[in-house]
Order: sequence, then C-alpha cells, then structure tokens
Amino acid sequence: MAMTKAEKHQCEDVIKHHARDVLSGKNHIMIPYELDAVDEKALTTMTMALVKVSNVTISETLATKIAQEKLNKQFLSKRMWIPISCPMIHPSILTVAMVESAGWKIAEYFAN
Repeated sequence: MAMTKAEKHQCEDVIKHHARDVLSGKNHIMIPYELDAVDEKALTTMTMALVKVSNVTISETLATKIAQEKLNKQFLSKRMWIPISCPMIHPSILTVAMVESAGWKIAEYFAN
C-alpha cells in the first residue's frame, strides 16, 4: 500500500528532524568509510516515529536493528561513489544525506 500525501509529509518532517540529530548525540555507532559516526538513539527514535506514522507497533530493540540495517544498506549501495565524493563533500553532510535516505527506506518498508 502506497503512502498518502499526509503520511509522506509526516515522514518528511520526522526524517528531517532526526537526520540533523544523528551527529549530535552521545551514543555513537561507527559507519562505513570512516564518515562521521551517528547517534544510535537518534536513529532508533527516528525509526519509532516513522513506524508510528504507519500505525505499526514494534519494540525499541527491533527499531534499532532495522535502522542499522537500512543505514548500512544505504552505505553499501553507494560504496562506489562515496570514496570519490568524500574529498569534495564534508563527511557530516554525506552522513546526514545517507541517514535521510535510510529514513525513506524505513518509511517505505512500513508503508507496505
């Protein structure tokens, strides 16, 4: 089932709000390519908020696993251009872009 416009708007708000928080937290997890580490709690909170948009209930532990899986898949799928773009783009910007992209993958996963 596709997301409604209202759900897309809610997801966009959630993703943008949480994507900027992933670099500022204290519970950092390392991600590939030596980019900036992201805050695990912010990822989990983003996932829980995205799940709520789809009226699904999951545990915080499962939300953490899903967030990490989607984020890692985003980095692995972009592995060819990340080393090329890293000298030109600050790692923080690239990290936030990957988190936003993973957020949309999470939202799509629960919309179906």
